[in-house]
Amino acid sequence: MSSRVTISYKNGSNFFFFEQLEHSTALDSFSCFIDEYNNYLYEDALRSQNDHVALTWLLRERDSNTIISYMISKAAGLARICNRQLFAARFLTVDADIEHNEGVLAFYEKNGFIPNAELVKKNSKTISMRKDIYQ
Repeated sequence: MSSRVTISYKNGSNFFFFEQLEHSTALDSFSCFIDEYNNYLYEDALRSQNDHVALTWLLRERDSNTIISYMISKAAGLARICNRQLFAARFLTVDADIEHNEGVLAFYEKNGFIPNAELVKKNSKTISMRKDIYQ
């Protein structure tokens, strides 16, 4: 994007689109300063999908087709659609990366996630959190 534009819910689809990760997806346009995120996308995301552990969604810039970010879930909306049409899902789960960003917990809590107390480990790099999509 060459000029400054205000992006909103109403015009966002003019500039970006979501794409679910597939075996044929070209990933060469993505690079993050956190190696673990690159490694997950390049090495583990497809395996997680094949194992039915996680779905990975890519956010791409429409004009350049560049991957802007990836999301383990675009989440509650898709889960609700799936609940109506395919299967039952109640919780969204994330592993909050506190090693690279301590503020991530506040972000997820602000968005309705709570820690999975039984999965919280001292000295862990991540904290498992969940969100009930029906609350």
